[in-house]
Amino acid sequence: MNDGAFKPAGFPDGTWSPWFGFGKADALAAVKAAGAKQEEPEQEPEVAIVAALVNPVGFDAGKETVTILNSGAAALNLDQWTVEDDKGRSDTLAPGWVDPGQFKTLVLAKAKLPNTGGKIRIKDPSGKLKDEVSYSKAQARKQGWVIEFSRD
Repeated sequence: MNDGAFKPAGFPDGTWSPWFGFGKADALAAVKAAGAKQEEPEQEPEVAIVAALVNPVGFDAGKETVTILNSGAAALNLDQWTVEDDKGRSDTLAPGWVDPGQFKTLVLAKAKLPNTGGKIRIKDPSGKLKDEVSYSKAQARKQGWVIEFSRD
């Protein structure tokens, strides 16, 4: 007859359970894990260079722009990010936020986008390359036209 009382199943400390297995440590770990708050892993910022004005009408200085997209799920803080040309000249971005799915157009001061074609890079504050695009002389020849970069 079963009186509802726990009966050891022949194990020296009598700690076997069909839910937790053997030993008190298993039961305590399971209880702690069940109540523990699951921390979400920190998401890597996702950014894409989507457009650039490499040949503005008139003198280029201070008019060249790069447009980025925050393609991630979290807001992106641009503080200390850099936009770099293919000769290594770069602009360090000022603090500012870009929400998920939003665009930001950056005006370049030090980085130069030659009208003969080149590459544009964006790097995070640690210097890690986050995106790179290239454009040709043919794409840059029309003054005032924005080059759009597509993703395959």
